[in-house]
Amino acid sequence: MAANNPFDQGKPMDPGFWKDYLVIADRNADPFCIDLSLEKSPVYFVLHGTGGWEFTEEFEDFNSFLKPITI
Repeated sequence: MAANNPFDQGKPMDPGFWKDYLVIADRNADPFCIDLSLEKSPVYFVLHGTGGWEFTEEFEDFNSFLKPITI
């Protein structure tokens, strides 16, 4: 059984999902991402299944993201 990978099927990746973004966590399958092209990236969040990828800044940086979960 083939993996559900768009590249395996010859389809390009959604151009709205930037190549430098790394998913670091999710909340109910909605991803939190950082931008690897930035030295100190904010943490972005987006709701999936809305027809596009409109990321918003949720945390100023990765350390701010970690604070609530490392109490």
